[in-house]
Amino acid sequence: DSTDGSDEFWINSSAEANDGSVEAYGLLGGVNSYLTTGIGSDNIYIQANARGEINNVFADSSLSIGIQNYQIDLGEGVNLLDVQANASGLASQAVAVRQSTITSGTGPDLFSFNAESSNTNSSGSSISIGLEDTTLNVNDGDDTVAINSRTNFGTGTLSAFGLLGNGDGSAVIDTGSGDDRVSISAAATA
Repeated sequence: DSTDGSDEFWINSSAEANDGSVEAYGLLGGVNSYLTTGIGSDNIYIQANARGEINNVFADSSLSIGIQNYQIDLGEGVNLLDVQANASGLASQAVAVRQSTITSGTGPDLFSFNAESSNTNSSGSSISIGLEDTTLNVNDGDDTVAINSRTNFGTGTLSAFGLLGNGDGSAVIDTGSGDDRVSISAAATA
C-alpha cells in the first residue's frame, strides 16, 4: 500500500531447471492480497520467466505467471502497468494475469500484458494467455490496453488466448468513459 505520489515498482522473478516443475510468479497472492498506489503517476513493471530446458534436457513443465490472485488499484494519475510472462520447455504455460482485479482512476493510463510460451520438443505443448479470469477496469481517461499472447516454436499442441474465462470466473475489460484504445493479439505458430 503506497501513499499518494509518483511510485515505481520493478518486480522480476526467474526460475530455470531441467528436471521436475519450474515455476515463476511476479505477484502471487491469496485472500486479501492487494497493491494500491494512490494518487499520482505510477509505473509498475512485472516480469516472470520460467525456463524448463537446459542443454536440450527438459523439465516436466514450466509455468510463468505475472500476476495471480491480486487486487491492484492504481488510483488517479498517469499510470503504466507492464506485465510480461515467458515460459519455455516441454510443457510450457505463460499467463500475464490470472484471477485478479485491476482498477485505475481518472487519467490516461497504459496497460501492457504480454504472455509468450515455447517448446522445442515434438511431444510437448505450449499455451499462452493474456488475461485469464480477470477483470480490468480502466475507468475515466484516454486509456490504452494492449494484450499480446504468443506461442512459438512448438511442434506439439500449441494454444494462444488474449482473454480467457474459465470455470466460475470471467475475463472482462471495462474501458469506462474517454477515448480508449484496446488491442488484443493472440497467435500460435509452429
